[in-house]
Amino acid sequence: RQRPLGEAPSRAILSICSAFLLFRVFGGSAGPEGPSTVISGGFSNWLNKVLKLRMEASKALMIGVAAGFSASFKTPLTGLLFALELPYRRDLEKESFIEAAIASSTAYLVSAGLGAQSLIPAVELEVAALPLYWLPVSMVFGLGTGAVVIAFTGVYSACERLAKQLIVRGGYPLMLLLGGFALGGIGYLSPQAVGPGYQMFTLLSGGVSIVLAAVFLLRILSTSVTMNFGGTGGLFLPTLLLGGTWGALIGSLLMPSLTPLFVLMGMASFSAGVHKMMLTP
Repeated sequence: RQRPLGEAPSRAILSICSAFLLFRVFGGSAGPEGPSTVISGGFSNWLNKVLKLRMEASKALMIGVAAGFSASFKTPLTGLLFALELPYRRDLEKESFIEAAIASSTAYLVSAGLGAQSLIPAVELEVAALPLYWLPVSMVFGLGTGAVVIAFTGVYSACERLAKQLIVRGGYPLMLLLGGFALGGIGYLSPQAVGPGYQMFTLLSGGVSIVLAAVFLLRILSTSVTMNFGGTGGLFLPTLLLGGTWGALIGSLLMPSLTPLFVLMGMASFSAGVHKMMLTP
């Protein structure tokens, strides 16, 4: 927190990777885009200094973030938009567009050329032209999702306050211990509610409503615990999964034949609400 990202020592990068892998293996709900964007952003800033390009640090950071996100998710356009929108800023870094686009595309080509698989499987959706009334339906769904996002951020903030209190009373080890027990308990109740969540994509395509509701509530808790009780990683993938589960739940209750469409709307609207972004979702 006290050093600019470009000046982070190698041991800090190593600790980020180690902590992410540890929580990923032992049930933490976190995405790979966090460490990948930190590493690639720091590397971009380091190159900027070594090569004496005299580029602004924020611009070099955005170029690295675009490349890291694109390589992780195999989505060059989303990686570009993610970097330009800067989560929580409600703005676009238009000055970095060309460089970030080149870096994002190149990182995707390298990652795809090495044969790495995409983290998110492709969703095949075949629907006829939707009637006009679908527009207000999607608006109402977006409003409902916004209310759910507010509830999620409330739980997240409550876990953050609790973690700080635990550190004051018992130190960092006590916080880690209780966070680990909490994740273990959630995983005991529902294995699909912990971990990165790749196993959830089968649930989104054909899950029972009660199971979807239980996994959704438990994953909200597991994500909040992971991010505030010593875990490290990205929040973008967890919000996609939470939004997809929310959409699958609503779709299975209202329009089962269009559940995949609700899943996609849920992913977009939930991540937009959490990260305050419009284009990337």
